[in-house]
Amino acid sequence: MVKKRKTVIWAWEQLPVVIGVRDLANLLKVSEQMARNLLRDGKIPACKVGRNWRIETDAVREFLKGGAA
Repeated sequence: MVKKRKTVIWAWEQLPVVIGVRDLANLLKVSEQMARNLLRDGKIPACKVGRNWRIETDAVREFLKGGAA
């Protein structure tokens, strides 16, 4: 089994414009499954490209401020 690399984010400015589920889970300090549930339920706006979720960093900021969807 290959060990997954954990991404460490030090500041919002270091984030790319679009992130994936793993980065979202790290930011919110939740499991990847919980992050997917938030996306699937529409609590954080995102789009799916194939089997992968793409989340705008600004959408995550809005969610954390309490203003998502």
